[in-house]
Amino acid sequence: MISKPGLDGHDRGAVLIVQALRDAGFDVIYTGLRRTPRQIAVAAAQEDVDVLGASCMSGAHIVLLSAVVKELDALHWRPTLLLAGGIIPPRDVENIETMGYSTVFGPGTSLKSIAEAIAGLVPARTTRSATSAPTWVQMATQLTTLELETTRWVEKQPQSGKIVVVAGQGGSGKSTLIGSLIKVAQQDGLKLAVLANDPANPISQGSILADRLRMPMDFDADRVLIRSLPVHGTGEIVASSCGQIATTLAVDYDLVIVETIGVGQNQPVAFSWPHITVSVVAPGSGDHWQLRKNALLETCHTLVIHKCDLPEAQRHMLEVQQVLHDVRGDKLPALFKTSLDDGASAQALLDHLINA
Repeated sequence: MISKPGLDGHDRGAVLIVQALRDAGFDVIYTGLRRTPRQIAVAAAQEDVDVLGASCMSGAHIVLLSAVVKELDALHWRPTLLLAGGIIPPRDVENIETMGYSTVFGPGTSLKSIAEAIAGLVPARTTRSATSAPTWVQMATQLTTLELETTRWVEKQPQSGKIVVVAGQGGSGKSTLIGSLIKVAQQDGLKLAVLANDPANPISQGSILADRLRMPMDFDADRVLIRSLPVHGTGEIVASSCGQIATTLAVDYDLVIVETIGVGQNQPVAFSWPHITVSVVAPGSGDHWQLRKNALLETCHTLVIHKCDLPEAQRHMLEVQQVLHDVRGDKLPALFKTSLDDGASAQALLDHLINA
């Protein structure tokens, strides 16, 4: 995980590091700009990352890096490796290493040397013990064990929550829609877990896990859990361990949302584990012929037209309704219209999913 603590607004270097690490075969999560130390610590613990890197360009590196460590210690959890980088004077390196950071990468460090250093210090994904940590942190470490399992499906477990699969083309707004559901779920006092799947690069086998970036960072970690999963293998739309992880979470969470990688015309959304399928479409994704080629419209339980605040939304809604009538006749899915800032539409969708 690469993070940007504090009010530092420069992330060009961090973005290049994320890209370089993906190209070197790592699965990389980026938290985005202007994150608090608490937000970074919670995200790192929920993802149970092996490596946490903090980039500081603002000159406040001593205060911010120390605060990140304090927040991690408050959770009784640490990654295998803590790294720091940015505009950091040599005189401050020893102080930062004393905090617990293994390596400090200063100005001029090559991307290749960063990747090689991480590979040398953490050669493989590992599991950690968190017996003294909060319950949700212990759950996160248990998910890592499931993630490393090679089996696609283990015996079903009794579950009280519902599993909802959210699928759609890349750019349709799946992550922002889920972010809206997180906000209203917190207001309703529900426990919600998100499994955000992103594709691995077919060349390097590394991945950029960026869905979390578009979701809220301020939430009650006892009630909301977000976990990113890399998807390896041609034709797969969720990680091989996703079903087992989802059913495990459904024992303790009211709603488990599985976000697939971007899908559309020829990938079936059908799994051996129980779920409700939500298809997300958005204006600007093509004319009615593109909709007619979208296999998700033929099978989904619920259809969401997202980004309805865009100018072309009304025309798109009419095309969607016509295509649905043509391909499904009287067996229509439940239809919802949502937009990023419309809390009422997110509330209506959440109520529907809970009661479906």
